[in-house]
Amino acid sequence: MTELLIVFVTMSLLTVTPGPNNLLLAASGVQHGFRRSLPMLLGIVVGFPVLVLCVGLGLGPVFQAVPLIKTILKIAGSAYLLYLAWQVATTRTLATAQASDPIGFIKMAGFQWVNPKVWSMAVTVTSSVMVTETIDLRGALTAALIIMATTSIFNTAWLVAGALMRDWLNVGQRIVWFNRLMGVALAGFVVSLVLSP
Repeated sequence: MTELLIVFVTMSLLTVTPGPNNLLLAASGVQHGFRRSLPMLLGIVVGFPVLVLCVGLGLGPVFQAVPLIKTILKIAGSAYLLYLAWQVATTRTLATAQASDPIGFIKMAGFQWVNPKVWSMAVTVTSSVMVTETIDLRGALTAALIIMATTSIFNTAWLVAGALMRDWLNVGQRIVWFNRLMGVALAGFVVSLVLSP
């Protein structure tokens, strides 16, 4: 039980820190508000644990055995993140219901598969709770539930923070500077990813 608490706290710290999911949620909260961004949040809350479950059930060793897959995911994830960073940074006004839609459930759940931070967390949590090196359904489910709990709590907090800033940012040029800052932060994450081994 103590080990599970340590894993939960560790994953909480990793989940609450800035990363692509959190930055995109905060930006969506500002742009679209809490309610319209809920499908995006649910895409993370469901998609991330599904990825963790797959890693726990044996997908992790496949990626270790074929490093090219990791390289392809890294390139695809980086390219998509740069595209999203550009989209965020060049948005000059708050979105209206007619103008645009936030990232949907399916796209955000799929994005988890190319999100480098999610992959590192998936490997970390599964290796922490697996009791054997072979397929361990109980350990994989435990890891997925831990991730579901932490993402439910902390990703929601990022979305709420963005939604709460919506009215304040809708004054003068604040939204322009906020979007530029979020775009640069996302791009900075991509640079750190590309430079990492």
